[in-house]
Amino acid sequence: MLVGMKMRSRRNRSFAVLALCLGAAACHPGKQGLPEPSKEVVKLGQLIGKWKTKSHRLASSLNDTAGESELNFTCSWTLDKFYVACVQMGEMSGQKVKEVDLFGYSEKAELYSMLVVLDIGDAAPRTYTNWFAWDKNVWRFQPL
Repeated sequence: MLVGMKMRSRRNRSFAVLALCLGAAACHPGKQGLPEPSKEVVKLGQLIGKWKTKSHRLASSLNDTAGESELNFTCSWTLDKFYVACVQMGEMSGQKVKEVDLFGYSEKAELYSMLVVLDIGDAAPRTYTNWFAWDKNVWRFQPL
């Protein structure tokens, strides 16, 4: 349990807060009779499991860190099965990486979302959201 733990840095606090938020859903399942997830949400089940990736990143206007990466992903449904939570750890361009991703679907925007909490190297942790469409098993990032 994270309560009572001393947080030594902002980075640790960011991950602790996210872990508490995700864990709270598991501890308090909420009301009975929640609606069933849509077919679009069910598609997120393809992310469930453990993954290992190796890649070479190129520097770009969106990514200033070029180099090799080796990451391990573990993805599972949240308790209500409306979101998929993924944790990834490894090394990217010689820097240690910890990342938590939360995938969902917006009926209103008709797009999938990916909330990211990224902790890489000595930089301060950051958060951002990606939006994407999923068509014929191809993910296409979309601006909002």
